[in-house]
Amino acid sequence: MLVKKILLYPTTFTSHIAPYFLWLGPLLARVIVGEVFMTSGWGKLNNLPLIIENFAGWGIPHPEILTPFVAGLEWV
Repeated sequence: MLVKKILLYPTTFTSHIAPYFLWLGPLLARVIVGEVFMTSGWGKLNNLPLIIENFAGWGIPHPEILTPFVAGLEWV
């Protein structure tokens, strides 16, 4: 009986503490996605002339206005 309790302890312990950490998964996902957007926006802000040319080549209207706006929005 004691051996069974010892072997089952890790599963019972984790099932008891798991509800307290339900917030951790979504938090990690948000932090990682936020870091990706910040890095992408910062790269666009540092290379605005090249990104403006790309936007113009893709047929996006008013690339001179939209490129800094999009890059700033991604960074923030």
